[in-house]
Amino acid sequence: MSSSGKVKRMPEAASSGGYKMNCPDLVKRERRVVWDLVKQMGQNITQLDRVALPVTINEGRSYLERIADGWCFAPQYLNRAAACVDDPLERFKLVVTFVLSGLHNTCRPGKPFNPILGETFEATFKDGTQIFCEQTSHHPPVTSWEVLGPNQSYHFYGYGEWTVGFRGNSVKGHQTGPNFIVFQDGTKISWNLPESWCRGVMFGDRIIEYMGEVIFEDKVNDILLNLVIAPSAKDGFFSFKKKLPSDYIQGEIMRKGKSVSVVDGSWLGSILFDDKPYWDFQEKLELHVPIPVEFPLPSDSRYREDLVYRKVDDCDNAKEWKLNLETLQRNDRKLREEGEQLRQNGSDLFETPIDHSTEKLELPASPFPPPKTKAEAHSLADSIGSATSPEGRKKMRNDSLKAKSSKDRVKRNKKKGKGKNSAEGSPPTSARTAELHQESSHKKSASLGSWSP
Repeated sequence: MSSSGKVKRMPEAASSGGYKMNCPDLVKRERRVVWDLVKQMGQNITQLDRVALPVTINEGRSYLERIADGWCFAPQYLNRAAACVDDPLERFKLVVTFVLSGLHNTCRPGKPFNPILGETFEATFKDGTQIFCEQTSHHPPVTSWEVLGPNQSYHFYGYGEWTVGFRGNSVKGHQTGPNFIVFQDGTKISWNLPESWCRGVMFGDRIIEYMGEVIFEDKVNDILLNLVIAPSAKDGFFSFKKKLPSDYIQGEIMRKGKSVSVVDGSWLGSILFDDKPYWDFQEKLELHVPIPVEFPLPSDSRYREDLVYRKVDDCDNAKEWKLNLETLQRNDRKLREEGEQLRQNGSDLFETPIDHSTEKLELPASPFPPPKTKAEAHSLADSIGSATSPEGRKKMRNDSLKAKSSKDRVKRNKKKGKGKNSAEGSPPTSARTAELHQESSHKKSASLGSWSP
């Protein structure tokens, strides 16, 4: 039986349990948004995954990038697990440690941008691990991924549907879907992810918690673990304590129906098997960060205009490009639905006329078009890197303010002389707005360096 005295918890752990956030400015901004949504939508706010939120509460990353935060210890634990060819129990423990120890690194401020259908993200860890993510469904939102260890030593893959619900002063989130890791000898370990809770949405301390049961299973070697996060203090290994922090964990590993090991600890500091520490936050293991590949697919997250603008705190352009991309996505969905309806009706797709509304959609030229050659990729990477530097951020913000001021001035003048301008044959408002935005985009791209679209 394990002793709670060996359970270590990091300074960010709240006394009652969970990860306590320390970002008062962001929390204040988010609360203003939540109160506005409550006033506007009332009970309809319960399904937050269907609500369009302002970009001011977003971080400059897509969910495809953020999902890899939880895999930060893959080089430490999965590489060792791959080497445990003759010890399936030890391999199993290392996989469990990999999953649980990474949870604390997912407690980040700011909401990631929702991925667009077909959006991808390619990266590596510095040990050679390869990461591939793709948004494979829009409604419901489903993300698929695969991670390949160095020299194909393991294959970690799965998919997750992310659901979010508003619960008064809390938001409940859950990524449902299977996770698998397959090793070269055929061993396959599966697990699910626990529910996550964000407490203090409207008032009080902002605390992130994981709750529920996580089931790990290795069918090849008949190993099973039902792990409980936030176990009850009334029974189990911690029955001598009145109340446990909600980040405590406990479980028994069963092999062929017999107990072979006990796991306890906290996902916020230490994981122990039979009192032996497998993860201790005080050891300060390196948190591996994904390194974007040199020449990714054109659908890669790094080319999303709204993300790039958000990274430099240009929320006006980030909002505008977010709306542009959402418009494209709606038009694409309309075409797919029309095509599917024609197929169901048995129509000949080559002879039946279709309203190609997407093809008629005119949007401003992208200031960050996907490169077609490696030379263009290097140039664009340098440009974006320059823009996201402190000097580049300041210049882009100033340019954005000047462009916005110019737009407002044109709108005011147009409004004053609306009848006269119309008589002279000025272009429609929507077309003129597109022209102005394109001019603004070209000005901004010039500030990024020598490259321009």
